[in-house]
Amino acid sequence: MNASAGKSPPPSSKRGSAPFLAALKLSGLKCLAVGEGKELTSRVLALLEAGAKLSVVSTAPDAELEALAADARIALERREFEASDLDQVWFAVLTTRDERVGRAMGDAARVRRVFFCAVDQPSVSTFSHVAVATSESLRVAISTAGKAPALAARLRGELERIFVESNFGAIVGRFVELRRTTAPEDRKAVLGNAAAKIRFTGAIVDDHEQSTD
Repeated sequence: MNASAGKSPPPSSKRGSAPFLAALKLSGLKCLAVGEGKELTSRVLALLEAGAKLSVVSTAPDAELEALAADARIALERREFEASDLDQVWFAVLTTRDERVGRAMGDAARVRRVFFCAVDQPSVSTFSHVAVATSESLRVAISTAGKAPALAARLRGELERIFVESNFGAIVGRFVELRRTTAPEDRKAVLGNAAAKIRFTGAIVDDHEQSTD
């Protein structure tokens, strides 16, 4: 009789599909952004804020991208994507919805083991963008694994509204200062007690659901 019969397989053998959220440190690392329009510029600015060493490939770069290139903040190629653009890259994004380009870039990224996201093309992507609500040094990431990005964006907006209305930036600053002035051996207890006094009130309301009653 097999002694392992009826037992659950070890955790390592269970393959899930939930996204693994991580805060990447891209400062000084080569990254690639491909596409055109406002969405490309938005991704470029976010990557520059993260300190990435950024190459941009676009057939129609806007004035803001041209200005960034003129200031040597990005390396701009005014042409179609080529697989070699991914050489030595750590992280890449595509903002066009062209499935042909998405598949080609996805295939080239997988061969090179580059983390890649094609906007609205989860089947060729190895990561999905998250909606990030910010308040001072606080970053709250919201992910629907690329399945409901509009909802994630809405939740981000609502969280940021709450942060502003509650002056949450000042709360974050107080915690930063409290950590700085508390001895390392006391931080867990002191900061834990302070954090226990923070709470949300109210409820999430779905007006669409109410209108169908």
